[in-house]
Amino acid sequence: MAKVKSFPQIFSDEEWKTAMNETFESAEAGRSIAERLRSEAQRLINWSDKLSKDGQEASDKRLDQRLYTEKYWETETDKELNDMCEEIEKLLDVQKRVEEAHKATEKPLMVCNKSLENRMQRTGIELTHDELNIALMKEKEVIEGVRLIYAKTLQEIEDQIRKCRSAKYFLEKDFRDKKGAINIDTMARHLNMSNKRYDYSPAKPNSAPITSDVWEIFTRQNISDSEKQRHNAVHLRSIAESLCESTREDIRHQYNVVNAASRRRIKTIRDAKAKSEAQLKHMIEELTELRKTADDIKEAIEAKRKNLIVAETRLQERKNRPNVENCIDVATIALSSEIVQLRQCISQLQIHLQKIEDQIKATTRLQLLFEQDISSKVKSLEIDEEMGVPIRENLEFSSKRL
Repeated sequence: MAKVKSFPQIFSDEEWKTAMNETFESAEAGRSIAERLRSEAQRLINWSDKLSKDGQEASDKRLDQRLYTEKYWETETDKELNDMCEEIEKLLDVQKRVEEAHKATEKPLMVCNKSLENRMQRTGIELTHDELNIALMKEKEVIEGVRLIYAKTLQEIEDQIRKCRSAKYFLEKDFRDKKGAINIDTMARHLNMSNKRYDYSPAKPNSAPITSDVWEIFTRQNISDSEKQRHNAVHLRSIAESLCESTREDIRHQYNVVNAASRRRIKTIRDAKAKSEAQLKHMIEELTELRKTADDIKEAIEAKRKNLIVAETRLQERKNRPNVENCIDVATIALSSEIVQLRQCISQLQIHLQKIEDQIKATTRLQLLFEQDISSKVKSLEIDEEMGVPIRENLEFSSKRL
């Protein structure tokens, strides 16, 4: 089957003119739109440049303000941190002094206890609760009280050091954080389009946003807490230093009281010992005289007994006279009277001899009592003077230690 041949469309002159006009109009419309878009683009570029510039200038200003604030609080934190470090060192120094003072009370307490223990070895009437004993017991009470105060003060100082170190820890952490923040903000402040090298880091949302007010309150609170603990430490140091001085004076005062009481007691015992020795000497002399007197009485009794034997023998022999010669004559009466007198003399001498012997026994007992008393006083002097005084003289009292 043969194909039908097609011919191109033929436009009229009017149609051609219309088509050309439409093409020109479209071109004009396109150029107009292009010009508008170019103008809008330039405006947007200028606007974005200004906005970017203004935004960066505002950010720079805010960063400068922030850096000023951060550096101010960094300075305040650093100042408080330095003050706290100094205060901790002072506290440690006071702690060492109180520990030394506490340790220094060990020897005085040991000496006091030893003195009391030694004085319990006194014998007889010398084992008395005298002035020296009262002073020693008071000294023991003072030293033990001071030791308790020192122990309590050391515990308070240890607790305060712990609190100060805790405040110092938070200050150091805050100071490091501020140092890091300043470094970052300084880097951010100098970061701009003129930098040749910089790493682009898209901003990420803060997981735990903290406002500047909260940040400042946090810093203020750290400094405030540190100041509070530092002021507490200063007050505690003042108390501890005053305590060391006052307690040292208390112990020193009682130490002097005991020494004075010891001197008085030693003098009293020496005087009493001298009196007892004088009495003992008189007693021994009296005993010698009493024994001599007793011997004299015994000799007198023996002599009288011999005279009595002679008189009784005479009287008995005269009874052997014969018959009426055995009469009671003057001689018999004289012999009988002599015998009665001799017996009375012997009886009286024996009675007196018994009294003398009783007195010798009583005086001997007194002599033993005085000897025991002198021995007790010698022992007491040995304890108080030879044992007590030297160990107390070895105690030293200095300005820093007891």
